[in-house]
Amino acid sequence: MALTTLAFSFKQKFSVPAQALYAWATAYDAKDIERLGKQGHRKIERLNADTVMLHDTVLDAKGNGVTKPKLVRLYPERFTWVNTHVGGPNQHSQFLYEITPTGRSTCVFTFTARQVIHGSTATPAAVKRQTAAVKKEDVLMWKHLARVMAQELQPARPRR
Repeated sequence: MALTTLAFSFKQKFSVPAQALYAWATAYDAKDIERLGKQGHRKIERLNADTVMLHDTVLDAKGNGVTKPKLVRLYPERFTWVNTHVGGPNQHSQFLYEITPTGRSTCVFTFTARQVIHGSTATPAAVKRQTAAVKKEDVLMWKHLARVMAQELQPARPRR
């Protein structure tokens, strides 16, 4: 079977401490699919302190679901984690998430993707277009997540 890898990365600045972003991003729970602005569900298996299995099912407009089982390895001492798809349509894809502190209350998030497309025999030009499209989708997703995180981490304001 032919495999094509879409390889790309991007950076995003955050106005929160690195440890806060890392804690928020790796505190997996059932509402994560909703946080992405999508419908579906997430099953979480905490295998040990630094290993998590995620079973994400995202529904399309017709209500059909696609399940993507993912093995996540956490490296909290480095504010890093790796997500490997162990099944589903993007099996063998791997994503590296790195957070670098840039100040006491700021950091830079770096996303590196190696997304595998199965059965693809695309031309180099088609791979380039597909990579750009997938990268744009992921950039927009992380911008959305940054807004959600800002709302969730915003200190509660006292009532008057």
